[in-house]
Amino acid sequence: MKKKNIFFVSLGCSKNLVDSELMLGLLKDDGYTVTDDPEKAYMVVINTCGFIADAKDESINTILEYAQLKESGLKKLIVAGCMVQRYKEKFVKLLPEVDLFIGTSDYPKIIEYIKEQEAANATVYHASKPEFTHTSDIPRILFPGQRSAYLKIAEGCRNHCTYCIIPKLRGSFRSRQEDDVVKSAKHLVKNGIVELNLIAQDVGSYGSDLTSGYDLVSLLKKLVKVRGAKWLRLLYMHPKHVTDEMIAIIKNEKKILKYIDLPIQHISSKILKRMNRHQSEKQVRGVIDKIRKEIPDAALRTSLIVGFPGETQDDFNRLLGFVKEARFDNLGVFAYSKEEGTKAYGMDGQIHHNTKKARLRRILEAQAVISREKNEQYVGRTLPVLVEGESEESELLIQGRTYFQAPDIDGRVYITDGDIKVGTIQNVEIEEAHTYDLVGRVV
Repeated sequence: MKKKNIFFVSLGCSKNLVDSELMLGLLKDDGYTVTDDPEKAYMVVINTCGFIADAKDESINTILEYAQLKESGLKKLIVAGCMVQRYKEKFVKLLPEVDLFIGTSDYPKIIEYIKEQEAANATVYHASKPEFTHTSDIPRILFPGQRSAYLKIAEGCRNHCTYCIIPKLRGSFRSRQEDDVVKSAKHLVKNGIVELNLIAQDVGSYGSDLTSGYDLVSLLKKLVKVRGAKWLRLLYMHPKHVTDEMIAIIKNEKKILKYIDLPIQHISSKILKRMNRHQSEKQVRGVIDKIRKEIPDAALRTSLIVGFPGETQDDFNRLLGFVKEARFDNLGVFAYSKEEGTKAYGMDGQIHHNTKKARLRRILEAQAVISREKNEQYVGRTLPVLVEGESEESELLIQGRTYFQAPDIDGRVYITDGDIKVGTIQNVEIEEAHTYDLVGRVV
């Protein structure tokens, strides 16, 4: 077994994935080789998520699963990311099988810490205050043939929603310098990327912490000029940041997809206030109405939380009615997770687990009907599709995504026939519609 063979596991969100790709870049630069077989690895690195209960459980179970390989030859187990940052020394005591723990801002020193651990021949732990923001100088590894990538434009968050632990895991909001973001975009395009998905905890806050006068609109004006970038997609924008200028640039710039990810979380003004979302029902409705008036063909995605403390049946009914009325193109919904360290943790009016599950199910059922009806409207139409490669469902199909389908979170277009060119954007005639996916042929 080669000492520099590594197996890497990235859990959680797209922001975490970018950190994983940067860690891989640093490791490769130091001579490490990535293997897709953990049993052939000298070292396993797991980048964890610690956002909500399900994510924490997945992280713990994954660590314990790979720890078993130490009985058959695995020499080093490294755990990084949000779980390390969240639980710190408690995490170290819980998992004696782990050799090295690295917090969310400490991964740039992964090579240094590996050497420190080897010299000490003992468990090493680093989880400093989360203040680091990556730059384009850090090498980044992408999967071979990848045509879509995440472009992280900021780190941390300062919205302080009462249900959210992110500011403690990732620190306060920190924008990357505009020219450095553009440099990263050019590097990604040079490596074959045609779709850039802009991400942050809140992309609309971009530049608000800088004194240079940058904002998301000024950044977009530079990114649309990057040659080779065909699609720009905006993900995770707080409704309060959707300005007239923002709507105008999405409407008028061809490269910017008419896709707006607008996590509203709820519609009841009472619940929004308890969540500290800085908006009322009237304001949320106003933003959605303005977008649809100015960009009628815009695809809207949202995220919701059901079962938040104090959510009455009337509050939930209001939310369910709004989902049916607003008819979002894509929707994610979560049952509220009571997380220690958040303001909502100690709130009165905690909702029973079974009630939360029932409410979540009703939202999903309502959205499934809407999604199916919306998809059926595309049958017979021709849509631009980024052709990504062999389907995960069947080797007989090729899969891709159109403008209203973001990677990893929305549906797909399955391509059955035609002159298919993987890695390009092709016109696909839609022949079938399913609840979340479409089927068609290249024309």
